[in-house]
Amino acid sequence: MINPVKIATLSALALVMGVGAAGHAETANNGQRISQRGDAISDFGSAWKDGQKTVKKGQKLVDKGTKQTADGEKRLAQARKDMTKAEAQIRSAQADIVNGQQLVSDGTAQMQRAEADYSALRTGPSAIPTPAGQ
Repeated sequence: MINPVKIATLSALALVMGVGAAGHAETANNGQRISQRGDAISDFGSAWKDGQKTVKKGQKLVDKGTKQTADGEKRLAQARKDMTKAEAQIRSAQADIVNGQQLVSDGTAQMQRAEADYSALRTGPSAIPTPAGQ
């Protein structure tokens, strides 16, 4: 790509040089005109080369950005899977907590019944009959 500003500048320069050369045609020989034309062509070549470097630099950025986008999308997809897995783990853990609390409550009630039954048994009649008169 050729930079339009450079083209305009070089064109204006060439036009001014041409006008100046027309007024002094007798002083500029063929070698000088060829040299001036070569300088203008060289400037166009430099502008084109600079444009080519810019294109290459831009393409590298596009390629880098494309790769980074793909990598980021992969990481985001994995993060979403990890998040879904973690949410399921939390739900399971919360269910375990509820179930565990219920088991604690049931076990505590069972232990209290056993203690009450044992206490009633201890206060009841003796399991071994005592001989009469003793």
